[in-house]
Amino acid sequence: MDRWRVLERNYKKYVDNQRQTGRERTFFEYKHEMEEVFLKKKNIRPELLPASDQIDTQIDMNSDNAITTATPDVSSTSKSVSPKSLQAVTPQKKSQIILKRQGIMEKIRSDHKTYYEEKLQIENLKLEEMKERNQLIEERNNILK
Repeated sequence: MDRWRVLERNYKKYVDNQRQTGRERTFFEYKHEMEEVFLKKKNIRPELLPASDQIDTQIDMNSDNAITTATPDVSSTSKSVSPKSLQAVTPQKKSQIILKRQGIMEKIRSDHKTYYEEKLQIENLKLEEMKERNQLIEERNNILK
């Protein structure tokens, strides 16, 4: 459980640091596996990253009190957010990705099912052996009386 949290935290850092400028780019060993798992999670892959949604401000130097005020420039903010930054970076079609993810989840479910079936068989065998052992102990006690 702790190892999973560490992997998730490192993947979030990796996603946040993949900027277009190339600064702070990192290598993540389990990138493809984590992308399959966290593909639809919005908290992992938000539509707008904090680094891409910056507001340009202008400083007004004409005030008498020498107090500077920052006002957002509406025209520059509308141009800074491009439609490409709003889309998730996925090379495949969404339907293919969804089908792939569903297949992975089905495989996980079937693996869990087989694991618990095998575990149930082992527990039943243990129970039968314990019953036989108790029966033998009971017979021994009857003989020793």
